[in-house]
Amino acid sequence: MARRWVVATVACWVLLAAVIALPRPSGAFFSADTGTTAQFRAPAWTPLSGLFWSGDDSSGSAGESGTGDTVAVRGATAVAGGGTFSALGTGYYHSCAIRSTSVGGQGPGTLVCWGRNGGGQLGRGATSALESTPGSVLPAGTTWKAVTGGEEVTCALQSSPTDGSVWCWGWGGVGQLGAGSVVQKLNPNRITYGSGVPETWRSISGDGNRFCAIATDGGLWCWGRNTDAEIGDGTTTNRTVPVRVESGATFSSVSAGQLHTCALAASGTVQGAAVAAGQAFCWGSNSYRQSGTSSSATSVTVPTAVVAAGSTGVRTWSVLAAGSRATCAITADAGDSTRPPGQLWCWGQLGDGGANTTSPAQMGTSTGWTSVDVGGDGVNQFCGVDTGALSCRGGNSQGQAGDGTQTYRTTWGPVGGSTGSSWGPVSVGRGHGCALTTASELSCWGSAEFGQPGNGAVWFRNTLRPISSGTARWSSVDSEDTHTCALQDSNLFCWGKNTSGQLGLGSTVSYGTPQPVPGTWSQVTVGSEHSCALDTDGAAWCWGRNLAGATLGTASGNSTSVPAPVVVTGVTGDRWAGIDAGLNATCGTRSDGTLWCWGAQSQGVLGNGASNTSATRPTRVSGGGTDWAGVQVSSNEHACATRTSGTLYCWGSNGYGQIGTGTSGGTVTAPVAVTRPSAVSGAFVAYGVGQEHTCALDSAGVLWCWGHNNDRQFGTPANTADSATPVQAAAAPSGTTWTSMAVGGNSTCAGRSDGGLWCWGHNYRGKLGQGSDNATVSAPALSSSRTPVAVRLSRVSLFVLR
Repeated sequence: MARRWVVATVACWVLLAAVIALPRPSGAFFSADTGTTAQFRAPAWTPLSGLFWSGDDSSGSAGESGTGDTVAVRGATAVAGGGTFSALGTGYYHSCAIRSTSVGGQGPGTLVCWGRNGGGQLGRGATSALESTPGSVLPAGTTWKAVTGGEEVTCALQSSPTDGSVWCWGWGGVGQLGAGSVVQKLNPNRITYGSGVPETWRSISGDGNRFCAIATDGGLWCWGRNTDAEIGDGTTTNRTVPVRVESGATFSSVSAGQLHTCALAASGTVQGAAVAAGQAFCWGSNSYRQSGTSSSATSVTVPTAVVAAGSTGVRTWSVLAAGSRATCAITADAGDSTRPPGQLWCWGQLGDGGANTTSPAQMGTSTGWTSVDVGGDGVNQFCGVDTGALSCRGGNSQGQAGDGTQTYRTTWGPVGGSTGSSWGPVSVGRGHGCALTTASELSCWGSAEFGQPGNGAVWFRNTLRPISSGTARWSSVDSEDTHTCALQDSNLFCWGKNTSGQLGLGSTVSYGTPQPVPGTWSQVTVGSEHSCALDTDGAAWCWGRNLAGATLGTASGNSTSVPAPVVVTGVTGDRWAGIDAGLNATCGTRSDGTLWCWGAQSQGVLGNGASNTSATRPTRVSGGGTDWAGVQVSSNEHACATRTSGTLYCWGSNGYGQIGTGTSGGTVTAPVAVTRPSAVSGAFVAYGVGQEHTCALDSAGVLWCWGHNNDRQFGTPANTADSATPVQAAAAPSGTTWTSMAVGGNSTCAGRSDGGLWCWGHNYRGKLGQGSDNATVSAPALSSSRTPVAVRLSRVSLFVLR
């Protein structure tokens, strides 16, 4: 199956423009006196003179500009470098095209690719997070005539030095490279031939996990994933080398969708029946009736004729496009007024809220269709060329319909910027599309998540970028997956994704720049799709998604897009001293030193002795006590808190030993003291919770971590194992100590006594701000040369230096 990254996707940085060095920096939730006694204190937010960010801005959560600019390229724009092209093919997150003119030393026939490169699908000899402008596929000097792509793999038909040969590269975990084994190739690798497999080919189509090609003799061959019978050989066995499909027939074209395949026959017999030239056959997954065969089976294991459209008898087609849940085709019939050519018909799940279409249904009445393609990976996106004009409909969450919005388009309409009526072939990826004009010029539109438009636009930055705030000073900044909130004096601002009302603005409109939230405030914290804040009187308020009627702690089952008071029972007079929000839960300490939590839980994050019972209003954690000094809640159902004595307690999910008691697995439903190794000097003076790991800093400036270490979040390349008890993490160089630390997601950062902010662990989309897009940074690397005075890292990767 295709690899998937499950990661947090926001990184915002808050830095001082001018830093004042202190003997011992104080943390956001905690501080250490210069003496030997550790004192954990309530939050004390210091104004910040500059706000910076790096990482993902897919929802505008970096606050740099409007989401309309950061989420997508809203209309068709030319790829960087200019020139003309003879062919193109889009993968899920990348695109490739073949040049027809010389540009920058790249001659005609040069294959260039751009976008995501995590599997090496760009063919540049190495992996990287992305390449936002076209670059040539290695080796230099080769020329190409056709290309197709999927999620993390590309295949192309070469013209020189071996004319007609097929080459594939990228991630081949299910045999889709056709190399005879499961393998990854970072440069083009010729598919296996011989033993009956042809050497030369005339066309190719693929969707990442499976490719199909038509040989020069018209034979159809497929290889790769076959779990849903998409190979068409009557089995569900993956194939690492090409296998012949319907040996008695020849084919004129083939289109490989995500889990199904369709082809146009040329001659011969299919399943023993004679075929007509241009007749359509489909096979593979049929969960959405995308085979168009009227079969109700979940999969069709062999090529089966598509039901005739519009009349009885055989229907013939000129163009065929298989996608994720649907298939489209353009009619080819001539000489029959009841079946004119140039009509567009589709079948399967058309994404308009209607039932699955079991046989071809006509799209409008136009007879001017010349090109069509359908998106993959579960996205119902359709683009085509009608009477020379570029048109799209369907999925639009990432601007892939090209109409300047992110609203699902129920009817066909023009792509912004595609003026005129001179468009030719079109190709659709997961969230973007590209098309060639009849003058062979190439333009793309839609998602810029990995630089897919090819014009340098991306959703994220791997170096620090400032967020303009005029002369105002920021404080109490927090961020999660898709939105951010911060204070300027007592004024609260939020920005980013707002589909659940998590920005507190009274609407569900998303914003890419800070928006004021009414009221006067002293602290703010954000969860997955909710936010909470303390007003200047110490009262707690929450807003956004109210999962299980509990996330907001308002004793109401309703979500709300405006701040609503948190309902506390059983106490009088006392106010909140500090709060912290996690995935779907929030915990806080009150001014009387008590610790409370509320929200939805499945693994004991509320610390109230239960693992699966939600709390619609604040409930005290088990064990009581009036000496709690601070609390942090992770983005994956575990939490830690400190007592004034300096003892650190944790509870909740313990799948990787992140609770720190020596055991892994299960849940811990009430606070338990973290096991302190004998080598720990004094007390822990700072701590932080990540997604599945926890770290703490002792009084000697030594850093300790425990829990999951899959992304090297301990910062110790020689020790990559998980640990259920604290182990010494990244060591500061001789003569230096760690002075502050922060944990979030699968990353860790620390400030050092000789200056600089050092980070390691997961660096997806460059969120560590080190100028690279490496998936993992295994040892401390300098993220900022500015001397940190304190650091706070949210559950994702928010840095506060003050």
